[in-house]
Amino acid sequence: MNFDVLSKDYALARKEYPWPVVGFCRSLIPDQDPLVLDLGCGTGISSRQLADTGTQVVGCDISNPMLTCALRRPRRNIRYILCNTECLPFPEKSFNAVTAFASFHHCVNEKTIAEIRRVLKRNGVFFAIHKSDFGRPILEEILGRNFPSLKQAYRPVELLRQERFNTDMVEFQGHEYYSLDEFLAYVQSISYWNLISAEEKIGIIEKLQAHFAERAQLERLEHKFEVRIVVAFP
Repeated sequence: MNFDVLSKDYALARKEYPWPVVGFCRSLIPDQDPLVLDLGCGTGISSRQLADTGTQVVGCDISNPMLTCALRRPRRNIRYILCNTECLPFPEKSFNAVTAFASFHHCVNEKTIAEIRRVLKRNGVFFAIHKSDFGRPILEEILGRNFPSLKQAYRPVELLRQERFNTDMVEFQGHEYYSLDEFLAYVQSISYWNLISAEEKIGIIEKLQAHFAERAQLERLEHKFEVRIVVAFP
């Protein structure tokens, strides 16, 4: 899936994670001054939030345009690296924690899980965080067809247990608000937008505007969501 062309809309529309989610993760990371690897960091939203808890963060992503967006909002305690999760350029036992905010379903396989285990310190912890999405159902309703689901076969707990991780799952609820411009950018930032032809996209924008007008209150659209955190110890 090509995320390079989505980076501009992603940077404009994607919201931060609820602070109780970030705080929960931080509470389980050992060490007072931990080093955290943020896999699939994209435009740096989760990396910045982790850094704001006082951790040292290395954000990595396979998309250079995404990292370019991340670098526009630097933090002294964040370093960004272009790399593949299947071949992480770090020594063994480098990190107190590894996180994957809304990215694990894109890269989960035996090689990535083996690399996570390799770079974690002995008492380290891995977090796979998934936030429910509202862009795909809206597009499917407008187009009258379903997209192939990347998440249909996504079973992080089962996959991690197969690789001898001890796992648990925690859930949080939240809500966020979007202006019209943010809503349009959000839908255009999801991976399924790449599967739509240029001709179809013109008509879809008009239908998205109508969708927003029907449901928005005070020129804002509310999105209620669920966050699931898989906590895994090697």
